[in-house]
Amino acid sequence: MFTLIATLLTAEPYIELREQARTLLQAECGSCHTRGLETAKPKALAVFDLTRSEFADGMTLEQLESAQWRLASDLKENEQPRAVSKAEQALFKRFAEAALLRRKR
Repeated sequence: MFTLIATLLTAEPYIELREQARTLLQAECGSCHTRGLETAKPKALAVFDLTRSEFADGMTLEQLESAQWRLASDLKENEQPRAVSKAEQALFKRFAEAALLRRKR
């Protein structure tokens, strides 16, 4: 019973963080990582699909780190400028850490 209560108390902050990360990723990566879009790429969807509730569940540590690195870079994969703020980068880092921690439970 105590474990269930502890899980419920920590679930909502994780969900809020996950949805903030999803919003960021939709703006920056959504064209390739959103199933159903004409621009979606099979290899990108194999890493993560933003239409899935727990989109990061299948991502490895290396893939989460790669996403962090890409969000910090100046250019998107299509050579268009990327302007992800330091605050947004920090938000994704917190999400990645929380997603990894959640798996250990």
